[in-house]
Amino acid sequence: MKDRRLHDLSQGIRQAKSLKQIILNLGRCTEVTNIEMCKVSQALKRLPRLQKIGLNFRGCVKITDEGLAKLSQGWKRLDSLQTLELFFDDCVEISNRGLEVVAKSLKDLKKLSHIKLSFH
Repeated sequence: MKDRRLHDLSQGIRQAKSLKQIILNLGRCTEVTNIEMCKVSQALKRLPRLQKIGLNFRGCVKITDEGLAKLSQGWKRLDSLQTLELFFDDCVEISNRGLEVVAKSLKDLKKLSHIKLSFH
């Protein structure tokens, strides 16, 4: 996926403030980088009613711990978030440090009742 298309998508998401669920499948999009993680994060921050986030970035080999840290900032203050599903299988640049950042980002989500994480 080219940078411009994801930018346009994140702009559209930002306008849909009443969204309660977002499922984004960018699996095997090998051009997705930390820059796109930042854009997705910024879009999520503007969706205060989100109850479910599902993100598939399987095989996005250019995503690093830094990108995961940027992404996790997107849901940190989503008080209504109940379900978080993240798929980062085959993202070879993500280490235990990135997983720790994700874990820390979840501590203040009081309504979170379902987490599914995959980082093979």
